[in-house]
Amino acid sequence: MAAYNKCLQITFIIVQFLVLVLGLALVGLGAYVLVVVEENQYSPVLTDDEFTYAPIVLIVAGCCIAAVSLLGVLGACCSKAINRVLLGLVHVTTHAYIHSCTLYST
Repeated sequence: MAAYNKCLQITFIIVQFLVLVLGLALVGLGAYVLVVVEENQYSPVLTDDEFTYAPIVLIVAGCCIAAVSLLGVLGACCSKAINRVLLGLVHVTTHAYIHSCTLYST
């Protein structure tokens, strides 16, 4: 049973690392598209207003994916004490986000 748990842990770490690389690739793609749109190199294709926010969405989505994946890798690699610290950070961040949303929504 211990070998099964170790194999599952290694598989989880590999998958989370690949998702982390995917998130960073999205950030890079978004930055590249943002530069291309700013320089207006491909004017017939990327001059529409619809494409103005696409690179920003790619960058934000990539950052979110990379952050969650990094927490997953750290959670799978580290001991239980580190997992409790990470869970506490997620808990505090969630409460701060909820509080800021309710504070600025009025």
